[in-house]
Amino acid sequence: MNQQELPSSIPGKDGVLKITDSDFSFLDLIGHKIDLSFNDRKFSDYPDDVLVFAFYQNYLVMTKHKTRGLELPGGKIHLGEYPLQAVFRETWEETGGILNSIQQIGEYIIRDYKGKDRIKSIYYGRITRFSNLPDGFETNGFELLSLPVNAQKDGFSPLVRDYVFTLTLEYLKSIKFGFYGDNRDVRL
Repeated sequence: MNQQELPSSIPGKDGVLKITDSDFSFLDLIGHKIDLSFNDRKFSDYPDDVLVFAFYQNYLVMTKHKTRGLELPGGKIHLGEYPLQAVFRETWEETGGILNSIQQIGEYIIRDYKGKDRIKSIYYGRITRFSNLPDGFETNGFELLSLPVNAQKDGFSPLVRDYVFTLTLEYLKSIKFGFYGDNRDVRL
């Protein structure tokens, strides 16, 4: 297995192992081991959670969590719910965004999270419009951010201060993911 550190373009790269071109391993801010892969369903066909990199026009859409700050839409998959249903639901509940296209781009596993491994699928999506936020949820709407985004700044949730956020944006940029062709959508 060829393991190497990430190139210096990743801020604070210490402690990240690049296992292959699409597989990484590191510790999160709490100290949990994270294994990240940009291969679909590397860890499971039945993830516990979803994480959505949603874009509207040229902007990354982040939700304003009432206590944690700016973070990506996402959350638990409900019993009986498919991951894609959770992607649409979580994006709408947390931002009011209506997705018109989504695609799984990878997943990661948090090792020994509260006594068990927790798997999160990562999706890329495009929002076509926003509706009113539903009442009673933990967010205060959304914010549109120009790329690149430095999630280490004040106001960002600890949930996006680990390498999943940075490496996924780097991955999307490296594969020129669907929005490079005609530049009408997102430019990374």
